Amino acid sequence: MKKQIIAATTLALLSTGAFASKARMAALGQSTNGSFYMQDDSRYIFSNPAGLNEMTNYVTVETGTARNGGAAPTSNATPSAEGGFFRQVGSFSYGVYLGGDRDNNNSLRNNTAATNADTVAYALLSNQSTFATGITRAAATGFLNTGNSADVFIGGDAGLQWGARVNISTDKYDVGSAGLKQNALGVSFGVIMGSLDAYVNADLSDKSEGALTTGKTSKWEADLGLRIGANYKIMGMNVFGEYDKSGFKYTNTGVLTTTGKSTVITVGAAKVWDMGEKGRWFTDIKVRSTSVSLDNATTKAELGALSVPLTAGFEADAASWLTLRGSVSSSVFGDGEYKGMAAAKNGKFKNGQTTGIGAGATLKFGQVVIDGSLQGVGTGTLTTSILLGDVSLTYNF
Repeated sequence: MKKQIIAATTLALLSTGAFASKARMAALGQSTNGSFYMQDDSRYIFSNPAGLNEMTNYVTVETGTARNGGAAPTSNATPSAEGGFFRQVGSFSYGVYLGGDRDNNNSLRNNTAATNADTVAYALLSNQSTFATGITRAAATGFLNTGNSADVFIGGDAGLQWGARVNISTDKYDVGSAGLKQNALGVSFGVIMGSLDAYVNADLSDKSEGALTTGKTSKWEADLGLRIGANYKIMGMNVFGEYDKSGFKYTNTGVLTTTGKSTVITVGAAKVWDMGEKGRWFTDIKVRSTSVSLDNATTKAELGALSVPLTAGFEADAASWLTLRGSVSSSVFGDGEYKGMAAAKNGKFKNGQTTGIGAGATLKFGQVVIDGSLQGVGTGTLTTSILLGDVSLTYNF
């Protein structure tokens, strides 16, 4: 009876949040695009689609705070729903996923229109977490963000495991004087060859035309975005690296007004220790270099930053039906510099409070798995404003 009460209580808590394996990644301090080295998680296919061959024959649905690629949740008042199915047929695997929230470009489409570029540049460049996964955009200028997103996967095993993904997004709002439209296309390809995993993700196009505030002759267009990475297992460890670059052009009423670029280079190493059949603990360290620029007619603002984040965590089976996990992350070194802005805003800086913690659980009921996360960021506490950031429901068949 006690077990049933605990299970019911835990399920009630988890069900009020968001969903899926995003929950596991958040609790373990990893990106919701998938961990660099935890390939035993379904989120990995959004970095390396060759992982499709390892994680197949399931249906998953999830809901959680929209995070655009890995930033931590700040509330769950506006959940982002997504989900899909994956199937294996012979030596091939395929899948379809709807509503994926991984758009690195999805937050800056608005701030580019502000008249005081110096102030805007400082605000944008100050938010390092915004640029940790690339240039982002918002909606203040009235551009359409990516909508109606769909990912199609296919993979196979022919001596080496391979996988490919195509992502499309299209939206339109043609009401009254507003003639807004948005289209995006991205592709991914990856392989797994013994101890080596490698992948390439390319944003081939991403364009929003027409803005509510400045009219149909305004346009926001992303440059070619690339995210290239690899992971290699050696001497019981994982060493990994990733190059991530993106950029944009903003045209205001027919005039090219603002351009932006971002480059993030990450290298690191990780070690996972198994604790028998009951669980495991891990640690990883990364060195991340971030370079961002924002340029318009009056200002060319730049940010250069270097950080060394360290993460440690664990997963353990508390019962046959319950797995618990937690992690703590902190930047052991952080340094950066602003250039090209007003004198009061230029200069070097050190990282402030960077410690964050995550916690979560998995409930297993036969073929059904429920993941949930509780996450705290910066304060080192699990506060009520960021509890229950993600919940997922997966059925394995």
